[in-house]
Amino acid sequence: MGLKGPVVAAIAILFSSVIIVVTISTLQHLRRVALPVGLKYGIVFDAGASGTIVYVYNWPGEKMNNTGVVDESHVCHVEGPDISSCDDDPAQAAQSLQHCLKETMEKIPEDKHNSTPLYFGATAGMRLLQ
Repeated sequence: MGLKGPVVAAIAILFSSVIIVVTISTLQHLRRVALPVGLKYGIVFDAGASGTIVYVYNWPGEKMNNTGVVDESHVCHVEGPDISSCDDDPAQAAQSLQHCLKETMEKIPEDKHNSTPLYFGATAGMRLLQ
């Protein structure tokens, strides 16, 4: 009869432990965020003194924190003068980018256009423009 108290206590602790584990497991399952399927894309404009190059990159979107191996999937050299020489006529700079913008949009699926980040990098020559 002396073991009845410790056995009841052990069963109560075991039962409580099972409830805690199930609760934690359920909460973690509910917190999971569905990761996007397919590739994610990014565009980089590299504006240098000798011209502008547009790069398209992609990576698997299923990786946690959107990490994964990044691939350079397309490169386009902008025809015409470098962007810094268009300081008096910005429309000319926009016009020179049209060909590469069209190519870039064709390389990225339309449903990814709104979620694709765009970065513009420039050399010291571009920073001198005011």
